[in-house]
Amino acid sequence: MKKTVLICWNSKTFVEVVVPLLRQLSDEFRIVILLSHDTKNKIVYARALEELKLLRDKQTIEQSYTLPFYSQVTKVHLFMRAHIKELQGYRFDCWLTNSEIQPFERYIADCVLSQDCITVCFWHNVTYVLQYHQDMAKKLLFAGADSKPLAFAEEESEESPGGLRNIIEKIRRTESVRALLKKIGRRLYTFYEQLLEKRFLKYYSRVVLPWLMVRKTFPLGPYDKMTQMSSGNGNVLIFCDEFEAQIHRLLLNAPDVYVARYPSSGACRCDGKEQKTAILSLLSGWEEYESIPEEILSLYCREFKTVLSETGALSIDLRPHPDFGENGDWSHQLRNYLNDRGVPARVVGRDRPIRDQACNYLGVAGFASAALRDARASCDYALIIGFVSVSERHFRNPQFVFGKAEGIGWIESDGSYDPEIFVQRRCLRPRRQTVPEIMKELSKRGPKQSLGANQLG
Repeated sequence: MKKTVLICWNSKTFVEVVVPLLRQLSDEFRIVILLSHDTKNKIVYARALEELKLLRDKQTIEQSYTLPFYSQVTKVHLFMRAHIKELQGYRFDCWLTNSEIQPFERYIADCVLSQDCITVCFWHNVTYVLQYHQDMAKKLLFAGADSKPLAFAEEESEESPGGLRNIIEKIRRTESVRALLKKIGRRLYTFYEQLLEKRFLKYYSRVVLPWLMVRKTFPLGPYDKMTQMSSGNGNVLIFCDEFEAQIHRLLLNAPDVYVARYPSSGACRCDGKEQKTAILSLLSGWEEYESIPEEILSLYCREFKTVLSETGALSIDLRPHPDFGENGDWSHQLRNYLNDRGVPARVVGRDRPIRDQACNYLGVAGFASAALRDARASCDYALIIGFVSVSERHFRNPQFVFGKAEGIGWIESDGSYDPEIFVQRRCLRPRRQTVPEIMKELSKRGPKQSLGANQLG
């Protein structure tokens, strides 16, 4: 008799990450999906809903639930309270989630699952720890878990992805003194208004509402803010990079940590002999902007010229980030800038998964976003190149963010590079279990056993 798994995932990456796993999972499990809605892109959300319908029609999954949009805080809590008993009725054997810290996930952990259910937190993305807590990560590696102070969990990010960084970036683009002072005042007011609102919402969502709904509160764990995924409360953690797995095992003192094959692995349809003439660039880093500074544009132009020169490619396809605004974004600004300087470029659609596009290109190059990892897994032969110069505007050390960064080359901040990164060869990665294979193994062992103490590497 098949066991039952609940999969909680976000609509932004559901099609790219979860759908490739479902066929293999359905051989072993009855599958129930709980989809959270956290993307501003209506096209991405609609595609996720369409995929859910197809999965139900094909009976790949047994049932699915869709949460209200994440900003509709009260509706999310009401939804969870209304569905607790129904979800309890499935008697889940496993819970697969990309996070266990959000309030709706706490309803699952605290109100739905039995003590015998195995909780598996799978993080395929680049991690927050390596993005914004690099000094702490390095200390952990050298000092070991025994020397780890809990104070690490209270540290503010070394590199904030928003807030004051965004204020400074926008102020730099203002020319007149009067306009500059007005912009400083307006942005600071907005920043602190948002800060107060965020603190109120945190209390409202984690204390007030859950107490009214189920007489529980959902405070953040000691490492929830730092990892944005877990404080190690679940049974198992799964990553797609050995370095990330090692850091989180030390940080969370979690023995049951696996390194899995990336979900897109195996999607490659190349043989390395096709003639391809274009480079795909997956734009990221300034999703909330309609334009970016001249300095960033010029760095993109410099790196793209290097890529075209070294690969023999003829043009650049710019794919906007899924969260770029629907009414305008800087992909068109970058396209025009490149074309004016002799770099042929066009803006392409963002509707298809990267695994369906990567094999159409000679290489994928650009900002150090998780999309580079997805592209690397999706095509065995494409050149995957990260631009340090534009990425270090967000991360102190972009290469460190990617852990071992298997199969990813880098153009350094000063424009230099190792010529080997432009040598096209098949990317050979370590043999690893798939997430469904790990889930199958875990379901046979049970939650009381040590499940993966020696699974690193």
